[in-house]
Amino acid sequence: MTVLSVRTLSLGYREAAHTKTILRDFSLDIGAGELVCLLGRAAWANPRCCACWRG
Repeated sequence: MTVLSVRTLSLGYREAAHTKTILRDFSLDIGAGELVCLLGRAAWANPRCCACWRG
């Protein structure tokens, strides 16, 4: 049986919270990028644009 210290659990919780923040920021960036793609004049010229791939 593995015994974890309170400090280890605390660091794990902090790391998990940090990861959630990174993922949330990343998803907001993707959403904003897709909106720019939909509204931008050069949407079809950008092959990495999510909306363009969907047609």
